Amino acid sequence: MYRTCVVIPSPNKGWIIDRIAHEVGKRIEGEVFYSYSQAALPPSESYLIMHYALTPAVFELNPGVEEKSVVFFTHESLPISRVKPFLKKVRQVIAENKTSVDLLVKKGVPQNKVSFVPEGSDPEMFKPHKRNSGPILISGCYYERKSPQLMLSIIQNMPQRRFFILGTKWEQWNKFKKLASLPNVELVQNVDYCDYPRRYEKCDVYLSTSALEGGGPNALIESMMANLVPVVSDTGNARDYIYHGRNGFIFPIGSKPRNVEKMIEDAYKLDTDVSKSVQGFTWDVMAQHFKKYL
Repeated sequence: MYRTCVVIPSPNKGWIIDRIAHEVGKRIEGEVFYSYSQAALPPSESYLIMHYALTPAVFELNPGVEEKSVVFFTHESLPISRVKPFLKKVRQVIAENKTSVDLLVKKGVPQNKVSFVPEGSDPEMFKPHKRNSGPILISGCYYERKSPQLMLSIIQNMPQRRFFILGTKWEQWNKFKKLASLPNVELVQNVDYCDYPRRYEKCDVYLSTSALEGGGPNALIESMMANLVPVVSDTGNARDYIYHGRNGFIFPIGSKPRNVEKMIEDAYKLDTDVSKSVQGFTWDVMAQHFKKYL
């Protein structure tokens, strides 16, 4: 009998959901089992299902685990209506932003079954540094939902600013050559995660143009811990951490490049210690919330 069995989508192995699962798991007292399959789960006191879309398969293949399960929700990638009967049976659904809490309740998941748990990161890795007109950081993988064209337009329109892109899959984009050839861009791919902090400390502004996120993404918390000023689209948990104009800037989805560019310039004028606004958002605190329901 394990203390907790954590079920992780196999395509997410090595990515952020996998990282969250292991950061939470190693802070749980007792033995934790990690499964990348939904079938033949071992006996456990509780089950942490790291993506809500897995619930039909997990419950059908493992009868009796519903009431022992806590489900993690990032954003609606599968219609909630298709899994609502399963979510009604679990101990708790943990959403990583307040917007998702409202969405789940609106779609019929009982309010007492849904909780908001802020994301975490490691303040010992991402330590605050003094800003001094450093580059603009873009941290994340290439997906079309990241609004790469908006990002490219901003970079082209701001030759006076340097951009540091940290991530993977950018070579898959059909405009990769144009992006990589820009003189104000430094593109670094396939870097070990332990090397991220020293890259962050070279930058002063964090930019995310994504049209859809669950957690912001996690780079938002990391960059704010490192005292970068965030300039991000209004998605994921941006509103949960950023007070517009005070410790960062939020722009609407579909904004014109010039509006985002103005916010970037305003970010360089901000003298706020951004790191202070995310001091409590650590893996330890995040794990405590999970443990309360597990």
